[in-house]
Amino acid sequence: DGKASAARHAASALMALTFENTENRNALARANGLAVLVEVIRGGARHQAAERAAWALANCARDSPAHQEAIVEAGALRAFQPLLSAAAGGAPDNPEVAAVNACKKVQCRPPSTSGA
Repeated sequence: DGKASAARHAASALMALTFENTENRNALARANGLAVLVEVIRGGARHQAAERAAWALANCARDSPAHQEAIVEAGALRAFQPLLSAAAGGAPDNPEVAAVNACKKVQCRPPSTSGA
């Protein structure tokens, strides 16, 4: 549908920005973009938009403890839970630890943007 497509394209654009450089990620954080990405995840846990938003957040989390704190304060740990559950085939024992570990393991490679 149109709303899901718009969310997917917006998340793709934000993901691309966060992949580019630290300056873009800092600008996104200053503009409250981290909270927006969390909302994309909450609204589309079964869609490509959620996956792309999660990658963008993970890219930002690699930059600084301040970004990590902002991501946690925006409620990302709860938002990540459905994505982690889907990836693991069930609910993780400790979703907060799983979300933090997922962010730490990211190699700053975005998922495929085919079909965007």
